[in-house]
Amino acid sequence: MDVEASETTPQLIYLRGHSPANGTRHGFMLRERTEVPSRVQALRGLKGITKVDEGFYTSVVYCDPTRQNELVEAIRARLAEAGFLTTAEWEARSAAEVESNDPRPLKHIRLKPPSLR
Repeated sequence: MDVEASETTPQLIYLRGHSPANGTRHGFMLRERTEVPSRVQALRGLKGITKVDEGFYTSVVYCDPTRQNELVEAIRARLAEAGFLTTAEWEARSAAEVESNDPRPLKHIRLKPPSLR
């Protein structure tokens, strides 16, 4: 789950999920294969959030523009605590699993081109 502040609108924060889910529900990557928590739970109780538009892969958080950066950091921390992985964490884990689980030489492993990742 990536949390990104909008570069053009200071009152928007984007929560972006990932797919494939590697056995978990809803396309979200988690550290453990457990019940997938709602990403909206990470937003509860945070001051400065005015509205949340829940989407399947991307949710939009409307917030106080003066607190955008503070909220981005708080949301990232809460999602990490809930077990969500960022894109970078998931890609690092996937690369390590490919290398350790496949006995073939690496030249035979078909990796997705960077444009498809």
